[in-house]
Amino acid sequence: MISLGQTQGQRVLVVGAGATYAEAKQAGLPPELQPPLMTTFAQQLWREFNPHLLMSAFLATLGHDGGNNAAAKFIELESDGVPGMNVERFFAFAYRNRHLIAPGCEAYDPATEYENLLLHGILGPLTLLLILGLLKPGPQGDPDLPLTRQVAARLRPVDLVVNLNYDTVFELGAQQAGHQIAFLPNRPSSSELPIAKPHGSLNLFLSPSRDRFWFSQPQIVTGIQPADGSRNYLGFVPPRFEKQYDQHPIAEAILERVAPLIPTVVTFWGIGLTDSDHDLLAIFRRWARSAAVEFINPSQADAARAARLLGVPVLQFHDVDAWTQGRGRALGFAPIS
Repeated sequence: MISLGQTQGQRVLVVGAGATYAEAKQAGLPPELQPPLMTTFAQQLWREFNPHLLMSAFLATLGHDGGNNAAAKFIELESDGVPGMNVERFFAFAYRNRHLIAPGCEAYDPATEYENLLLHGILGPLTLLLILGLLKPGPQGDPDLPLTRQVAARLRPVDLVVNLNYDTVFELGAQQAGHQIAFLPNRPSSSELPIAKPHGSLNLFLSPSRDRFWFSQPQIVTGIQPADGSRNYLGFVPPRFEKQYDQHPIAEAILERVAPLIPTVVTFWGIGLTDSDHDLLAIFRRWARSAAVEFINPSQADAARAARLLGVPVLQFHDVDAWTQGRGRALGFAPIS
């Protein structure tokens, strides 16, 4: 069991999908190569993948016929704002039916529709987007990640990063900024920046027996699975409505190392807080009781919702430049009724 020491002025940086998206926009990537946000998850990742069996059953629970292409029908209905039609609800349904195997697929690897969804609906398309886009090597060989370097340069080894993304963009940017990194629950040295990835990571591998896991270097971004039977998609925790981390042993093992911290500053970058992620929100609220809360996000609505959900005032920064220059806007909060 490791423990992260309490240090005066300790910062926790929470990184979300909006951070990778901001880096992609900074790079001038076209829309088809930009990483997904919650609202564009299906459109960006399911262009060539159709979780038809699970999606047809999900649509039927809401009174809709998936037809010949249930994924396309879902995207259409989600875009139209149909109540209950979003990826968090779909993944909740998929998780409840995670043992479903299509007839004749019992001997396949993976066999279940849910694991196929993780492999072909998240890992494969996300890896392709990154390799062709944001992580494509630049003239000097490494991908150019200026925003991430800028944020990481403000951190010290005594701080903590909670990266909720599957991609390794932040880890690569932190290394470019001069950091040595350690993935929790490994024990970081005094010179290493601790990084917690409770939602899984492209470089997190689960053993064939599914009782051990480990991290490779963040440069390893691949959909190819090791010959020994290890799998990097099995650690993914999808954006699922009302998920609980005791259902995901890897996430639970990582979060139990960081939950007791009492930071001085909590900085959210690219996060849109929701009240559906109860376990994680409880940790954030506990941290916010002792800390100043910063919110790097151009959306005032997102910042106001964060203040309300956390129950504390937040200092909103429109972008990374505003954050590094200290140009923030204070937002109060209205208690949740």
